[in-house]
Amino acid sequence: AEEQDEDGERASADLSISPRDKRAEAELNSDFRYAFRVVNHGPETAKNVRAFLTPPSGFSIEDTSASCRRSPIDGAYDCVLDELRSGRDAVLILRGEFDEPGPSSHYASLFSETPDPALANNSTEQRVVAEGEGDGDKGDAVSKFESGAEGWTLSGDAAGKKPTWISSGGFIRAVDGVLGQTLYREAPAKFEGRKADSYGGKLSFDLRQSERDIQFDEDDVILKGAGTTLVFDAKNNPGTRWTQYTVELSEGAGWKVSGSGKPASEEQIRAVLSNLDRLAIRAEYRWGPDTDDLDNVVLEAKSDEAPDDKPPASDAPSDESPAQPDSGPSASP
Repeated sequence: AEEQDEDGERASADLSISPRDKRAEAELNSDFRYAFRVVNHGPETAKNVRAFLTPPSGFSIEDTSASCRRSPIDGAYDCVLDELRSGRDAVLILRGEFDEPGPSSHYASLFSETPDPALANNSTEQRVVAEGEGDGDKGDAVSKFESGAEGWTLSGDAAGKKPTWISSGGFIRAVDGVLGQTLYREAPAKFEGRKADSYGGKLSFDLRQSERDIQFDEDDVILKGAGTTLVFDAKNNPGTRWTQYTVELSEGAGWKVSGSGKPASEEQIRAVLSNLDRLAIRAEYRWGPDTDDLDNVVLEAKSDEAPDDKPPASDAPSDESPAQPDSGPSASP
């Protein structure tokens, strides 16, 4: 039945969302906070209130003040506010940093299962101009995890939404939730967007897992963009000590088109990198509970001095021979 107030009329709640500042300035690679105020102007309590936040591609979110879940598809955040009584307000704060210079816009909108008589104030925009010098050259995106998780999240078989930052070593740790899916680490916004100059460059990262028994095979790296998903399967799983991986971002390096299994062409790889929506690195290699660590992620643009006859990919371990995946069919734990 439709919700009604004491007089038998249809219940409604006029919600609004607005930014703390319509325009703001930020410094590259420095802490910046978005603040959005949600107000219920009444007359009734708004139920199942949710805010949808779409940060710009060059902004990496470190933390939020509400229970927000990041979509691996479009990078937007779905924040649950539950009930908001008439006359009450709530403030959403998103903390992170810009890694790309220039102007950008952060969009926010509201939804509630309680009818809203004025929808015009259910969405807003905050414009920010980021200035300063960024990390890396020629479009490099880097995560060293020296001061936090840098906006990385988890998807699939995760025990939580975010990895744990291990401050003593400067890396992030993923804990297997043993839920029957494959666990992945999702890269933040600084690894997304226009990465066309990364074609011919390389993606490198360090991995470590807690156990090396009962291994299974699965896609190790996922790139998605321009309506196409590319996958890369490394020859070996990581060891219990740090294992370094380097993957060329070019045709013939081992990238395949998800679903078809066909080798990815130069045109397909360039198209994905030109509008990169997702970069995910596998965080689970063992049947059963385990923990997996990640460090030193670099999405590198091609260097002008780099020779063209380099081998397409290398995923050899740095300290020990990594665990071998099962030779049987691919499966999720």
